[in-house]
Amino acid sequence: MSTITATRSAAGFFERQVLNALSKMTLGKLDLYWPDGALISIGDGKGMHAEIRINNKEFFKCIALYGDIGFGEAYTQGIWDTPNITNVIKWVLANIENAPAVSGSKARSVLLNILKWVNKLSHIRRSNTLAGSQKNISEHYDLNNDFFALFLDPTMTYSSAYFKEEMLSLEEAQYAIIEHHQSQVQNLLNQYKAHIKIGASYVAPLKDNTELIRVTAMVSAFNNAATVTVLK
Repeated sequence: MSTITATRSAAGFFERQVLNALSKMTLGKLDLYWPDGALISIGDGKGMHAEIRINNKEFFKCIALYGDIGFGEAYTQGIWDTPNITNVIKWVLANIENAPAVSGSKARSVLLNILKWVNKLSHIRRSNTLAGSQKNISEHYDLNNDFFALFLDPTMTYSSAYFKEEMLSLEEAQYAIIEHHQSQVQNLLNQYKAHIKIGASYVAPLKDNTELIRVTAMVSAFNNAATVTVLK
């Protein structure tokens, strides 16, 4: 009890809110280990046992502002870890009715919900002007074409290919899926629309080889992709 009291009394704002929310999740047992070795045990101790080791106190901010999404992303970033991720997930699911930060829970924490809305408003305020949108896209698509070129074909197409013959190359199979959709469109009497995610370099040869249909293209995300709309 003394360890819990000392840790809570020294806690920051986000830490206090998250610990308060976690204290309502009473089924089973969750052991929370701080970077300095401090331990808090949550739950009635019956049944399942999960363990979380906090490597960075950003852990609490991630949960307070982003809920279960922040919890998951914090794990992938190494902000926390566990010897058994399955047990952590089971513990959360068992307590979901009393977990205000988890999607699907009926529980509500007014303060945690307010924090999420404050965070949402900060995103709304991000300028959606041409310059602002360019900045936002750059931050979201942080992987450039050099990375995708390592495993995509020269057209940079990332929709499923159509290997109508076993020995086709990936590039040939990508052209095959376009031709397949084209033949479907041409055989329909009514208007048909097919959206195909393709590389920007794909648009010109597609238009050159298209008959009886109209092709429009919109390039997005700095030429990472284009969307082709095919109409009869």
